[in-house]
Amino acid sequence: KWSIAASYTQKFSDTVTASLGVQYWDEVAFVPGTDQWSVGANVDWTPVQNFLVRAQVQYVDSGATDSVTGRLRFQRSF
Repeated sequence: KWSIAASYTQKFSDTVTASLGVQYWDEVAFVPGTDQWSVGANVDWTPVQNFLVRAQVQYVDSGATDSVTGRLRFQRSF
């Protein structure tokens, strides 16, 4: 039926930023009595212009199950 989310990003230097976000869902996929929440964080590092390294982790709790995922991303812009 509804969801709420919030996030915050902090710039630590010209090359490093970090973000934290949370979200809550009520009645996931419109199924009564189900809810889910997640929290995630990432750190972005730009060692040189047009090149981004991002480390990300996310935790999801959907009542009966929970999971943790992560990824490491390398992005070059042209």
